[in-house]
Amino acid sequence: MSERYKDALFEELPEIDGLIDLTGGKGATQLSGFKPKYSPKNFDAARVLSTQRHYAYLKISEGCSNMCSFCNIPFLRGNFSSRPVPHVVSEFTRLLDMGIREINLISQDSSSYGADLPKEHNLLNLTEKLLSAARERECWIRIFYSYPNRYPKEMFRLMKTDPRLVPYIDMPFQHISDTVLRDMNRRITGDKIRAILDDALEILPDLAVRTTFIVGFPTETEDNFEELLNFVKQGYFRHIISARQNLVTQSREGEKHAPEADNGGTAENFTEENKSAVGQVIPVLIKGVSEESDLLIEGRACFQGVDVDGVVYINEGEAVPGSFTQVRITEAHPYDLIGTTLI
Repeated sequence: MSERYKDALFEELPEIDGLIDLTGGKGATQLSGFKPKYSPKNFDAARVLSTQRHYAYLKISEGCSNMCSFCNIPFLRGNFSSRPVPHVVSEFTRLLDMGIREINLISQDSSSYGADLPKEHNLLNLTEKLLSAARERECWIRIFYSYPNRYPKEMFRLMKTDPRLVPYIDMPFQHISDTVLRDMNRRITGDKIRAILDDALEILPDLAVRTTFIVGFPTETEDNFEELLNFVKQGYFRHIISARQNLVTQSREGEKHAPEADNGGTAENFTEENKSAVGQVIPVLIKGVSEESDLLIEGRACFQGVDVDGVVYINEGEAVPGSFTQVRITEAHPYDLIGTTLI
């Protein structure tokens, strides 16, 4: 709010003495009238976890400089800025020392990590350092929100050689039509998106690809929408979310919209994908007793991101919360799997 609506807030709420932006500290001390005795440049303190004890989020950057026409993140979070490598590695190690088994790397644009750092630093280099810091400890590293243009192809090879970097990408493509992608200012073509996926699946056939598409974009036509639907049906994706515009952004200045009835039609059930897991024995990170029923244990497979994908319900056997447990899958549903432990 203070980033994007600063002037409007001062006008609407004259009783406000000041607003603090994302940089935080300096503005706070000025507003308070107190002179700080010590103001460190970076607050690299120990984390207080708000998640369960077996997983955590680790921010690797802040802001975004892509300026997609449908998105207001650059106005809210500022330009892209990588977190220093030593700070990321240090917090990663501390989280493992606390017993965290899954660490989810997050940012507004993970693929651009290191773009503002010395040349040798990038997402691949950072991930290699994290895997090295983990030593022989059993853990999962999962990366969220990767911008397709700059995602290093070598990441797929790293996933293949070190299973601790889970074979999972969260990569919002937003559309497949060249004209819509251009109007979205995505700086990528449909053919390039297909090439990224084909290359990735050639290296890692079991890769779980999670994405988002925007339907009903102002300049989207029926033909564009059909092109998107046909692309989705090609079977690249395990998880898809259909998003709608809620905030006023540059793209809403357009006049043409896809019919309301079509919005959300892109999100489909991927039952067949889940059925292929039946009979397999897979490692599952155990959450504990399920909220659905105290007769079920709940966990997630490597292709299931926390809070955004399906889960694995265990209806027979025992498992310790926070452990990696071998589970034989016995049933498949559109989003969730059911299985039994081998213990």
